[in-house]
Amino acid sequence: MIDIKKLIKSFKYALEGINYSLNSDQNLTIHFIAALLVIILSLILQVSPFEMAVLGVTILLVISAEMVNTAIEKMVDLITNDHKVEAKIAKDVASGMVLLTAIGAVIIGVIIFVPHLAAMNIFLLMGRYSHRMSILSFKLTYLKCHLHFMLYLKGISDTYC
Repeated sequence: MIDIKKLIKSFKYALEGINYSLNSDQNLTIHFIAALLVIILSLILQVSPFEMAVLGVTILLVISAEMVNTAIEKMVDLITNDHKVEAKIAKDVASGMVLLTAIGAVIIGVIIFVPHLAAMNIFLLMGRYSHRMSILSFKLTYLKCHLHFMLYLKGISDTYC
């Protein structure tokens, strides 16, 4: 049977861990800010649900890797305060894990966002020239009406514009 009190305590400890990580780890704060910007951009660009899911999993991987890195660093500090080669290796490998997940996240972000940004740029360019298209359309409509009116005056057409 599930012990509700233990479950609530475990969630409490997990939230304390997230809170500690956010308050003590500058890099994790940077990752959270980047994640927030990615979410805002994905909402603006209206990425597909699948793309949003991929971005969400990627964000979770980077943040989780950063939290594992923090845990490893604190554990190494607990075990030894001496500058041992093994302690340095453990910390460096954990930091490398974060770097690789962050690079992967950037690559995934580029793959997802570039097509949306390119499409947006095309529409912006179309919007930039839309007034010219409107003027051209107006001129063509004017010429068409003028031609119909001339044909009406000459008795060739029974309608004008």
